[in-house]
Amino acid sequence: MREVFGEEGLLAEQIDGYEKREGQIKMANDLNDFLKDEVINTYLAEGEVGLGKSMAYLLTVLFGDHEIDPPLIVSSSSITLQNQLFEKDLKDVSEIYKEATGKKLRYTSFKGISNYVCLKEFEQLVNIPDEFEKDHSLIEELCENADYDGSKPDEINYGFWKLITCSSTECPGKKCGYYQACYYRQKRRNLSEYDIIVVNHSLLAAHYYIQGVAGVDILPDSDCWVIDEAHKLEEFVIGFFTKSLSKNVFSRLSTKMSNLLESPLEDVPDGDDIRIKNAIGRAYERYEELNFGILISRLERLAQKYDDKLINEEIDIQEWVNDLFEVQTTLESAVHYGLDGPEMPSDVTMVHRYIEDIVTRLDWLNNLNENIAAFGDRGRIKLSKINVSEILKDLWKEERKYILTSATLAVNKKFDFIADRLGIDKDFARGDIYQSSFDYKNQAKLVIPKNFSPKDDNFNEEVLEGIDKIIEKGFNKTLVMFTSYRQMNELLPKIKMKYCSDHLILSQSKNHSKGFLLRKFREAEKVILIAQAASFGTGVDIKGDKNIVLVKLNFDRPNDPLFKAQSDLIEAEGKSPFFKLSIPNVSIRTKQQVGRAVRSTTDRSIIGIMDGRLLKSNWGRVILNSLPAMKIYDKL
Repeated sequence: MREVFGEEGLLAEQIDGYEKREGQIKMANDLNDFLKDEVINTYLAEGEVGLGKSMAYLLTVLFGDHEIDPPLIVSSSSITLQNQLFEKDLKDVSEIYKEATGKKLRYTSFKGISNYVCLKEFEQLVNIPDEFEKDHSLIEELCENADYDGSKPDEINYGFWKLITCSSTECPGKKCGYYQACYYRQKRRNLSEYDIIVVNHSLLAAHYYIQGVAGVDILPDSDCWVIDEAHKLEEFVIGFFTKSLSKNVFSRLSTKMSNLLESPLEDVPDGDDIRIKNAIGRAYERYEELNFGILISRLERLAQKYDDKLINEEIDIQEWVNDLFEVQTTLESAVHYGLDGPEMPSDVTMVHRYIEDIVTRLDWLNNLNENIAAFGDRGRIKLSKINVSEILKDLWKEERKYILTSATLAVNKKFDFIADRLGIDKDFARGDIYQSSFDYKNQAKLVIPKNFSPKDDNFNEEVLEGIDKIIEKGFNKTLVMFTSYRQMNELLPKIKMKYCSDHLILSQSKNHSKGFLLRKFREAEKVILIAQAASFGTGVDIKGDKNIVLVKLNFDRPNDPLFKAQSDLIEAEGKSPFFKLSIPNVSIRTKQQVGRAVRSTTDRSIIGIMDGRLLKSNWGRVILNSLPAMKIYDKL
């Protein structure tokens, strides 16, 4: 590994200004040992910002002395980070690989089906609105280019993009007339040709779910998965297993079935169309006979009654579950045809899948248990699987190596929280925490006014005092992160009034994108950016001297339905939700937010946390122990 990461190694030869990082070398050596271990199958690697985690795992898999065969699958938490890994890190790695081996590194980025142009939707698009004419012309031009892979160009309007893409439930698969030319299918068919495949957590969750339900693989077989930003995996798995019920769900079903009757069917042999149309008509007639209006009204009342609250009453809707299953069965059995086995026309397949999905949602609501959270959400009912450990526990038993990495995996220097949340068997897992070359003790100061408390009536005045002192004693650039829009909007006018004469004041709003605000922040000489911690506390990379102010610790909202359901589950096990869920969550978020401060070996920062509970409570020590070691000042 020193031949790769050392002062005269492959990285140093390819990257100008490269500095050897002992933490990176240690992580690479440990990963190499792990990849050779015949017993341990999961490795948890926390690496501080600036360590170079992606280079550590990518180059170790490529150059280590183990028997891991390609492809390597790397998953990140968002498409933005996926693109960054693909366009920057892997570009550098590919140059190193070519220089060292003389071979070309084959790597690609793969996303879910809705991230690629659907040729069927695009070709059938008519009556294009005037505002989308340029978008249509651009996609048309790209589709004529043999090198275009079907992915979304940055400049395309999102409203137009939705018109020319489809979801997995809408895609007819092999029965589609555009199947062979489909961008998504072509990409998926060729995945096994690559050495490294970069995906995102949503696609990873979809692969695991579909593999378990239908025995179908989205991704090729792989000896090793790297889950980067692994602290976000639970959130994405929960999101994938979250469904909704509303009037619109049934309205769309009615429209879909009506369209089957009115439009020509695809993939239907001569002479079968009339028979199949008659069969669809019978299924649609049966659907219209059933009184789903009563069910819709009941669902709307339930959503209103439990708006933003967990549904805690027994709901008997088995009658409608049975009725919809009958429609599904009628549609399925009525349209089977073919000499080679029962198949359905592609259009009918899509409607059949949609009904099947609604049946699942109704069945969840009809059989609420400790692993399903149901709650009202702006006129609809949302249903979510909440125990990710139960969902994922079988994943870690599969015969492959798993590397989970992030800057924020450990809580209080231990990996128990993330392992328990994800269902990882700790008997077959190992891990370590790796220090970057950033010297927080000398590059940063942590200010926590011990007497400040969010419960004080004058907390806003205390926060303003804290911001003022930090700006006075600190640097020209200040990022202030709030956990409440209400508090942010109350203090924003006062901050503007005090500092507008000599600072550029930026604030998070619907009018400005995150990228725009960050660009202005980087460019300005003296600037204050007022934003929400949820948006700017992670994924923000601003090099240079700066002040970071966290107004308050970022606790979960106590009455958030999903958080309450998770808490209730922990409490039912006789454990404390506060110490088993709330504090670990806050520790990870605070570590992420503090991580915005030092982004290079020359950065200096003053970090202010205006929440004295950190120093006055027993649980505060758990959070502090999760942060980089710094000199702490308890007074302004």
